[in-house]
Amino acid sequence: MSGEPRKGPEPDPERTEPTPDWSRFDPHETDRETKRVQRDAFDAARDAARTARDAAHDAARELEKQARDAARDVEKQAREAEREARRGERHQRREEWRAHGPGFRIDIDSEGIASRVMKDFVSDASGEAFNETVSGEFTFDKMPRLR
Repeated sequence: MSGEPRKGPEPDPERTEPTPDWSRFDPHETDRETKRVQRDAFDAARDAARTARDAAHDAARELEKQARDAARDVEKQAREAEREARRGERHQRREEWRAHGPGFRIDIDSEGIASRVMKDFVSDASGEAFNETVSGEFTFDKMPRLR
């Protein structure tokens, strides 16, 4: 044996030529094979065109999206600038009020204010004022006891 692998059974030395299987003979096989190759080439070209068209469409959509996002970002920055301006104005107004707050004093006559306030609240419809305060204790009969 020489070192080459065998490829199959050895041909019969008695046979001089191989005989084709005529039961499977197809006279239109080459035509069908040619049409199949043409159809496959057409399908491949159509798919390539579709892929290119889809890629162009996707690129256009991406550009539109980027433009929308850029416009949205500009609007957002403008809104933030307005908010910061309003926030600064509010802060300035608060500081003005705070500056007046601790230094602003009201002198109140603590002895006479209570009698004047009571005089305004304790009067009847005729205009009489009741200046004296009455204190008293009240006891209730049958008052429930809390335990």
